[in-house]
Amino acid sequence: MLDRNKNRGVPKPYLRNLNVRWFDFDLSDVLEMKFEPSETDRYSLQRGDVAICEGGYPGRAAIWEQDEPIFIQKAIHRVRFHEPQRAKWFVYYLSYCDAAGTLKDHFSGSGIQHFTGQALAKFRVPLPPLEEQQRIVAILDEAFEGLDRARANAEANLQSARELFESHREQLLDPSNRPGWAYRQLSTMIEIKHGFAFKSAYFVDTGQHAVLTPGNFHETGGFRDRGSKQRYYAGDYPPDFLLNEGELLMAMTEQAPGLLGSSMIVPESNGYLHNQRLGLITPKTGVPWHVEFFAHAFNLKAFRKGLSDTCSGATVRHTSPGRILALSVPFIDDLKELEQVATNLAERERDCDNLRLAFQAKLQGIADLRQSLLQKAFAGELTSPKPHPVLLPANDNMPLSAQILALGYSRHQSAQREKTYGHVKAQKLLHLAETICGYDLGRIPIKDAAGPNDMPHMRRVEDWAKTNQVFEFQRRPLGGYTFVQLEGFSQAIRGLQSEPGNRLSRLVKIIDLLVPMDKEDAEVLATVHAAWSNLIIDGVAITDELIVTAAREDWHPDKMKIERPKFFDAIRKIKSASIEPNGTARYVEAKQARLL
Repeated sequence: MLDRNKNRGVPKPYLRNLNVRWFDFDLSDVLEMKFEPSETDRYSLQRGDVAICEGGYPGRAAIWEQDEPIFIQKAIHRVRFHEPQRAKWFVYYLSYCDAAGTLKDHFSGSGIQHFTGQALAKFRVPLPPLEEQQRIVAILDEAFEGLDRARANAEANLQSARELFESHREQLLDPSNRPGWAYRQLSTMIEIKHGFAFKSAYFVDTGQHAVLTPGNFHETGGFRDRGSKQRYYAGDYPPDFLLNEGELLMAMTEQAPGLLGSSMIVPESNGYLHNQRLGLITPKTGVPWHVEFFAHAFNLKAFRKGLSDTCSGATVRHTSPGRILALSVPFIDDLKELEQVATNLAERERDCDNLRLAFQAKLQGIADLRQSLLQKAFAGELTSPKPHPVLLPANDNMPLSAQILALGYSRHQSAQREKTYGHVKAQKLLHLAETICGYDLGRIPIKDAAGPNDMPHMRRVEDWAKTNQVFEFQRRPLGGYTFVQLEGFSQAIRGLQSEPGNRLSRLVKIIDLLVPMDKEDAEVLATVHAAWSNLIIDGVAITDELIVTAAREDWHPDKMKIERPKFFDAIRKIKSASIEPNGTARYVEAKQARLL
């Protein structure tokens, strides 16, 4: 048993669970322990050895690539292959099982889980011939190198999206940039009321009135829905502590780093209770009051720093109404100008949030693509010695895709055609929005039975739309899907109003062309448009007969079930609507070309 407090041996650096990352090691915080010469063989990693976490993050693994050996603690397994070339394959398989959720089936422990040595010894790994294994690993290495670069760029852009808005807010609210503005002490403008001390004995998991805590605040400000972790109150309380929509609260206890001084606007009336660790902020008589403006002012760096510098508490930091009121924020005694500033910030924040969501979706797309490649590898589908390069979308724009689908449903509903608006029409609308209207949605369509499709993209759009309460597709008992509006549906449609007028009008034109069509008609129209575009890109002399052949006989075997006249009719509709392709759209590849 290793013991950091033992007195025998020579101090040596050793690895803990936190030093082992996937495929790499974090050596920024390596501790030392005394080891005796007799322990070297048992507790050290040599070049090519695999280190696997038993606890912490069970199963996480990396290969030690350095010439200099390093010691390990007892909570790390060492795997040394007789054929060292198999190590990378093994780590890839562990990573695949972890992402797929199957690795945890080998863990023990109901609370803190462990991947024990006994479980590791029973862990089964698919083992192709070494030559084939090395070829597949080389394919994965090359593909993941590109994915890692794409992920690093997306992560940097994700961070920049928030910083971009915060920088804009700091400049916009700087009094030196705004005539008539000055810093004004909060004690002259607002009052702060403590919350009620609700009795924990009456806290319940479900109910009508949620008890707000600092956990309901985002560190950057705003309301955080705690979902299943939200606690409700079943006891009596003074009615004054039932909050109204639009009231402003501030977190006066730092339950987590960054929460102290964070503010939020109550999202609705009669649903939330004012708890004791929160300050209710109200204006003094005669003070121009715009709640969104003050919410932004409380997120300024100078205000947050001032609050941090004056707080109390060593472990959990606290502030008080008196300390808050002693601070100052930029202000002007002009309600109209406060409204203009708040509107400017809301628009800029929405733009930056859309960017952030797009980059988050891109990161998810990269993770999905990585797992898809691993799945193919261990299913024996990555055996081509000359794979095509992995294709990544330039922009995986989930919010915009969801907005387009919401508008499509709205116009179908207005024409009482919403029952025809399922997965097929939705996919075709996204394709035509890209190819005809010029939207960059990040799709990589393939030749599918139902036309030009990108189902991984569609699934991410649906996940994003459901998570953000825009819409969801619900499966019907007898097959097919029903489009269901959620709370944010109307707001999503309004978000499209910022699009350039000519592009938006063109999108409406495309939607209205699809509205009277059934599923098959929409499928044929989009397929004909995609096949026509492919022919232009290929430099072929276009004829109607050639377009139909490309869209029917040469597209997918299932297209042969549809009579040829429907394809010629689709060509006439495209020409009549003046939406002929010009060859600038993305080329729609055959299905096998999507990943490899």
